[in-house]
Amino acid sequence: FSEHVKRNHNFNFENLQISINPGYIGELAQKGCHEETSLNALLGHEAGHYVYYPGSVLNLLRLHKVARESLDEEQAFAAREAFLNIQNNTHLVQDKSYESVPETLKAEAVDIKGLHRIMFGLYQESWQRDLGVRLKKDEKALVKRLHGIDYLDRDSQEQNLREFVGLIKEYLEQQKPEQ
Repeated sequence: FSEHVKRNHNFNFENLQISINPGYIGELAQKGCHEETSLNALLGHEAGHYVYYPGSVLNLLRLHKVARESLDEEQAFAAREAFLNIQNNTHLVQDKSYESVPETLKAEAVDIKGLHRIMFGLYQESWQRDLGVRLKKDEKALVKRLHGIDYLDRDSQEQNLREFVGLIKEYLEQQKPEQ
């Protein structure tokens, strides 16, 4: 799922609680995603962060350190979050058959920008599902390169994040003025 500035949903590692903004569920419903579907997807997504990606505060910090090797703080945060969300959502769809995830992402895709466009393009490519995102030629080329990363290989997670960062770094630089 895309991470919104206002944090519509999250898992808090300090108190081990999942928070979901009820207004956000309403927004998704207005975009055609049933409340039960979006709640299932968001709860599964946030629980997935606790159990799998990143799975611990230590892993979250370790991955952030890897992203900071090549990026400034703001870009490292965005890259780490994107990487973890790609891992988590891909795990839910490919390994756990969470049909609610693509349905909810399709509703989220209505107004995505920046790196989220690349993430959703990658989901479309990886899962062979139309989320309604139409990419520009350069975005398609980036998605094709990103598609070569094995996001679910936990043993190579740090190296895969380095590769991910290397591929999106230029894109993040180009997006900076827009943000």
